[in-house]
Parts: sequence; C-alpha cells; structure tokens
Amino acid sequence: INRMRGLQCRRALNQFRTVDLNARLSTMETRLGELEDSFKHAFEGWRDTCDVHEYKQLFAPRGSNPYYGELGRNFAAELLCNANLGPDDVFVDAGSGLGKLSILAVALTEVGAAYELELSKSRFRCAQEGADTLRKMGNFTNEER
Repeated sequence: INRMRGLQCRRALNQFRTVDLNARLSTMETRLGELEDSFKHAFEGWRDTCDVHEYKQLFAPRGSNPYYGELGRNFAAELLCNANLGPDDVFVDAGSGLGKLSILAVALTEVGAAYELELSKSRFRCAQEGADTLRKMGNFTNEER
C-alpha cells in the first residue's frame, strides 16, 4: 500500500510540475518576446564597436570566433525555467558576451542575483550600454538591473 501511495504521489507531483512548468513557460514566453524585440535596438551595431586588437590578443590565439554564439530564444527560456531559480540562488554566466542570458535570467526568473564574467572589455562595455538602453526604453527595470 505504501509503495502504491508513493507512486501516486510521484505521478501527482509530476503532473503538478508539468502544469507549473507550462504556466511559467507561457509567462516567460510573453516577457521573452518583449525583451527580444528590445534587444535588436539595444545591441544593434555592437560588432562595429568590438576592438580588433582585443580580438587578436584574447581570442584569435585560441582559434575563437570573433563573434560568439548565442543560445536560441526557446532554449534559453527552457533552460532558465527548468533551473527553477529563486531568491536564494545566484546565476553566473562565464563568457557572457553582451550579457543577454543574464538579463533573461533576471527578467524571467526570481533569481536573487546574476553576475557576468567576460574577458573582452569592449563586449562588457557593450553589455553595460545595452542594459542601460533597455532600462531607458522601459524594458528592463532598475530592480532587474
């Protein structure tokens, strides 16, 4: 009997998690759409401001691409949703580039704090400017920043 109750509890919990996850994904999808539209404006032209000498010094010796890969929008939302970040959690993005994933973590979850680590000073500067632009546009609050 206890084994049967345990199985029933696990099934109920899995159903609850699925409903909860779907609800969170739906809410995140709306906010994600808002931010994605804003990102286009906030980060436009960032490649033009990247320091060529910095690339040659930091990234070329390692065979790195001068531009970086970003996580797809849906994958990023699902990753953050499944991480179930709360007020006691800290999100750290090593190799953060423009900081978009950290922005998403703060805007889409209840994470307590988010930090970015980036070797490139020009990318870090662009990340700061982009976050400021998002804030000025009203799409990223001071609390989120």
